[in-house]
Amino acid sequence: MVMDLHDLESPNEIGHCYTPGMINGVFVFEENAYVAYQTGNSGGLRIIDVSTSILPVDVGYCETPGQALAVEVVGDYAYVAAGQSGLRIIDISVPSAPVELSFIDTPGNSRDLAVSGGYVYIADDWGGLRVIDVTDPSAPFEVAYYFSGGSTKRVAVVGSTAYLADGSAGVRILDISNPLSPSYVSVFDTPGTASGIFVDMPYAYIADGHEGFLIIDVSVPLLPAEVGSFDTGDNTHDVFVSGSVAYVAGNTNGLRILDISDPTIIDEVSFFETSGLAQNAFVSDGYAYVAHGTAGLKIIDIIDPLSPSEVGLYFTAGNSKDVVVSGSYAYLADWFGGLRILDITDPTSPSRVGTYFIGGSVRGVCVREPYAYIAHHLEGLRIIDISDPTSHSEVGFYTPTGYAFNVDVSGSYAYVTYGLYGLRIIDISEPSTPIEVGIIDIDDYAYAVRVVDSLAFVAGGTSGLRIIDVSNPSMPFEIGLWSLDIDAGARNVFIYGNHAYLAYETAGLRILDITDPTSPYEVGYYDTGDEAWGVFVDSSYAYVASGFAGLYVLDVSYFTDVPENSNPQIPKSMSISAWPNPFNSAVTISLDIPVGDGSPVPISVEIYDVNGRRVSVIGSYDQPVIARRASPDEAISYGCEKDCFGQSPRNDNAGEVVWRPDESLPSGVYLVRASHDHWSLSGAEATDGNWLTKRVVYLK
Repeated sequence: MVMDLHDLESPNEIGHCYTPGMINGVFVFEENAYVAYQTGNSGGLRIIDVSTSILPVDVGYCETPGQALAVEVVGDYAYVAAGQSGLRIIDISVPSAPVELSFIDTPGNSRDLAVSGGYVYIADDWGGLRVIDVTDPSAPFEVAYYFSGGSTKRVAVVGSTAYLADGSAGVRILDISNPLSPSYVSVFDTPGTASGIFVDMPYAYIADGHEGFLIIDVSVPLLPAEVGSFDTGDNTHDVFVSGSVAYVAGNTNGLRILDISDPTIIDEVSFFETSGLAQNAFVSDGYAYVAHGTAGLKIIDIIDPLSPSEVGLYFTAGNSKDVVVSGSYAYLADWFGGLRILDITDPTSPSRVGTYFIGGSVRGVCVREPYAYIAHHLEGLRIIDISDPTSHSEVGFYTPTGYAFNVDVSGSYAYVTYGLYGLRIIDISEPSTPIEVGIIDIDDYAYAVRVVDSLAFVAGGTSGLRIIDVSNPSMPFEIGLWSLDIDAGARNVFIYGNHAYLAYETAGLRILDITDPTSPYEVGYYDTGDEAWGVFVDSSYAYVASGFAGLYVLDVSYFTDVPENSNPQIPKSMSISAWPNPFNSAVTISLDIPVGDGSPVPISVEIYDVNGRRVSVIGSYDQPVIARRASPDEAISYGCEKDCFGQSPRNDNAGEVVWRPDESLPSGVYLVRASHDHWSLSGAEATDGNWLTKRVVYLK
């Protein structure tokens, strides 16, 4: 995001460039912004051309094996603090093709760095301060370290002094006049958790977690002293100072802009609320309700899905993770803001009518009136009576080991995902005394669950989709699974018809055919360009909550309207088959519709890829194929003497056509769709939309 700060009282966004994952650090050098980002447990460096501020352009990237948490650029090199993968040094002499030159691991978790005088000073979390000689960037080596006793989160170097934001241990000041032997000078115990630091002599400016913003006089390093503070009402984690203005970043309230011309009297000039992280969505009556992280609840008018528009907003003090709409109320899981109950009678003006708070961490919610079932990250399953949403009360709870992520309710059972502790099944027939009756481990994080009939579909992180038979809740067992072999995971799942829709972090939306739950397979996907966190499907559209990229509205009518071999309008006698299948050069497609009077039935045959794109047509309504077994003479007399390649004569069996994929088509799953329009079938008049599909597998 690029902001115009010429008028500090009215900061505004003027440009943006979406990057994958979550941005942790930015360093601007000349005409480029160097962005440290993370996706899951990995990340990298993105290089953004900001020479035109209103139109920043992503020009290059280099992946790192760990989460890229901070970056600093000196000359032709970018130095990246890559979490548990240590320091990565990247050659950026060609911005469009950055390449890792070297690396050195550290014992802790590299969170921040400062480059000075041929050395890189790394804030290594529990590993303290590490000093790395980078005189030769291709061969870095450690020359010294200092264990601070705290959790070193940030580092700033000015001259021969290093200043450490040391977490709950406060601010630690070290003498580094000899980089080979850093030594203790003093410590200042801040009231909060020192998470960010910026030094502009004679002051150190501290982002102090929930205690806000502090200014410390460090003109005498042996005697640091607080001179001013400001309560941001937020969990502050970073700070930058330019002249007499401090820019303070918080987890909830975005960017605070503070006047520090008099360090003893700090005034807020303005603030800018960042857009938040779209984490889940719920669709009801023409509106999409989006749990938008620190931006609260956003209400989007989707009556025309091609032109969605935001019509309502409810800002919370929490971090909105999940939302469910029931009747005239929205139930918002707002993390440490508890459960928010909002009256949405007028979607343009939502209002709070109730809050349930038990001490933070409400992560998921499911409503089955008269109860709301809450997945409380720390306190397990909580059952709330919402028969009167304005006067709700807790009626029961169950708190096992683990951290609750999500909940779904089917019949007399609540199904709760508990991260590394798997899926737990809880008997809620008596809401005041819920009892666990079953549990199944999935060998990864169980993030979300949807229950349909006797099956539980679990979004299982990097293990993908896990399909659990819960016909006997006390003895659940897995019957099917599907995953991608990449560093991304399934975070949420929605079931619609015979398809499962997975929000799969950086892999976007994945669509699986679950007609046979023991053998799910992928039939489509869409890359949202950011981490997909939540998904909701309604009729012909999928609504994907995709992190900082917001809400995506995707047309999935091909999957929701075209279930394979299941259209009730198709006569029972109509059939389609393909052989060989899989195939590597050509597949024969057989169509058979015995008709009482013996007349041929014209059929259009089309081939689609898994994204719903038509890649080939074998016959059309103007030049159809014949869908019953007939002699060559009959086929020719009907005017269909050419096969799908325009060759003559046709196949001897007029009910068979051959598809030879174009050489440009890749291997994969394709759908053969045979359809007819307004013809007599079995003596009855057919209507629009009579068709069959057949899945074929092309292997080059």
